[in-house]
Amino acid sequence: MLVEINGGVVYAKGGGGAAGIGGGGPMMTSCFPATTAPNIFISDNANVTAINGGSDAEDIGNGGFSC
Repeated sequence: MLVEINGGVVYAKGGGGAAGIGGGGPMMTSCFPATTAPNIFISDNANVTAINGGSDAEDIGNGGFSC
């Protein structure tokens, strides 16, 4: 996955267990290992606020993982 932010203002909040920007949350019915963090590029004086959705998710990067 590739996420690219080139300037501007971004506010991103992940849903249940998801990263604010990046990976999704854990599957409800099964346990899978966490996925590799996506490639995320932020440039040109972008003003970025990213808030995770809980369950050990990152603000920018991977979603949470729990079984």
